[in-house]
Amino acid sequence: MNEASASSLQKICRSFGERGKTGILFPVLAYLSAKWFAYASQKTGADKREGAMAFYVKVWLFVLAVLIWAEPNPTTAEVFTVGDSVGWTTLNRPNYTAWAAGKTFRVGDTLLFKYHKEYHNVLVVKEADYEACKNSSALFEYHSGEDAVIIKEAGRHFYICGFSNHCQIGQKFDIKAIVSSAALSNPPANSPQSNAGGHLKATPSIADGTLTVVLVTVLCLF
Repeated sequence: MNEASASSLQKICRSFGERGKTGILFPVLAYLSAKWFAYASQKTGADKREGAMAFYVKVWLFVLAVLIWAEPNPTTAEVFTVGDSVGWTTLNRPNYTAWAAGKTFRVGDTLLFKYHKEYHNVLVVKEADYEACKNSSALFEYHSGEDAVIIKEAGRHFYICGFSNHCQIGQKFDIKAIVSSAALSNPPANSPQSNAGGHLKATPSIADGTLTVVLVTVLCLF
């Protein structure tokens, strides 16, 4: 690869971070096309046909890598702070049913409960106990004041506060979780902090970095 080609490749690589994933496709294809025309102008006959075949193979490898790279990352889970900035409380009687209704929960996501542990707790209960606000036979109980509850199974899940009368006045909600294509099996090492929107993305996987290396490697073949 000559100095001019190396310079062009460096510009393309820098634009990965500026244009996003699919946005880089067209300028790179333009670069590859220019390389091909420069090559074709110097070749004739069988050499030209062989060069064309090799060129198209490389282009399709690159396009395939970009399309895979542009797919949404299935390994990211979300962390939802229950009640958003309000947290898990009875003050002003937040509507937790409404909070949960507008969200999509998947296996591997986390529900982050923030509350004063002197006044509240979190109970995971069966549907019948949820409807009756019964706290004597909880499946799980949390009482740290900041509990990260991993959604481990698809289906409906029911949460209430076990303190006296709290469930009855609305400190309860249920969700329906769906299966993620790459549900996370291990809980996060540390409880994450909520953002203003009430949820955040977990740490991205290394897939983007790996595919970036693949894309740059394919480019270097030209």
